[in-house]
Amino acid sequence: MVGVSDCARAMFLWSLKFKLLIPLTQVERLRSHLVSIEEGYTADLLQSEEREKELRNRLAIAEEKAASTSTAVQHARLVNHNITSIIKRLVCFIPRVN
Repeated sequence: MVGVSDCARAMFLWSLKFKLLIPLTQVERLRSHLVSIEEGYTADLLQSEEREKELRNRLAIAEEKAASTSTAVQHARLVNHNITSIIKRLVCFIPRVN
């Protein structure tokens, strides 16, 4: 036969288990949430690093093109100067019509 004290003890243990179960459930929920947030931040970080790498590559290509264009412009100016100089010298040899 189960005594009153056994019943009270069972009720006490059940109550204690219930009181511990709620915080443990909340802790697990919060842990899962933090893991999810951390995974999101990690994914964002990896995407940001990949984007930075892509942008650095594009910048390097643009800088190479700018340097190439600058060289081409300098070369064109030199050729233009040489042509102008040759034309000035040739003008001396062309008879003037009055």
